[in-house]
Amino acid sequence: MRQLHRQQGDEDRPRSRKRLSYANVASTMALVIAVGGGTAWAASHHYLINSTKQIKPSVLRKLHGANGSNGTNGTNGTNGATGPTGPSGAVAGIVASKSAAVDFSAGTLGHPTTILTLSLPAGSFLVNAKTVVTATKSTAPNTTDYVSDTCQLFDGSTTDTAWFDTAFTGENLLGSYFGRTTLAAEIAVSSTTASTTTLACDELSSNGTGIGSTAAYTQIQAVQTTVNTSG
Repeated sequence: MRQLHRQQGDEDRPRSRKRLSYANVASTMALVIAVGGGTAWAASHHYLINSTKQIKPSVLRKLHGANGSNGTNGTNGTNGATGPTGPSGAVAGIVASKSAAVDFSAGTLGHPTTILTLSLPAGSFLVNAKTVVTATKSTAPNTTDYVSDTCQLFDGSTTDTAWFDTAFTGENLLGSYFGRTTLAAEIAVSSTTASTTTLACDELSSNGTGIGSTAAYTQIQAVQTTVNTSG
């Protein structure tokens, strides 16, 4: 009976082994932090911030420094040198004209018949001329009848020549058979003194009888390009 009582007493005694609870763990951690001043906890835990979204907006605003003041403006560069004066544009136009027909049948290549002249002052000009050339034959033409006329525009140093070659048509106009065209020529004139530009025509060659050549509705026009002040 005594031995049985002793066993029952052993079962009634509380066990010496204790279970861990949340309260036990929390109190132990608090003690460690209190003793170490929080150093042990901070030393063993690291936090990495990799986005501004992890920072409170009010704190983030304080991290930005104030804007610096604007720098001073640089000084303007010096003006470049003035370029040379360009040539003058067209400043004058001079025209001579004649509507009446001038017969140049007697003219030759060496001695053409003057149709019209134009006087020019000193300077540089672009000169052009035009005239209506008519070749006539008073008798009925055959297949070998023709005429070759030329007109020259010149100023004594420059010449431009235009040609007109024609056979005669079978049409009779006011008692004549004829061929007709407009001839044009152009030259550049530059002189330190006044000059004269001439349009002259000649009957270079022909075959047949009763052939004549005339120039009518003639015009010479000069446009000044630069003023020549030298000389």
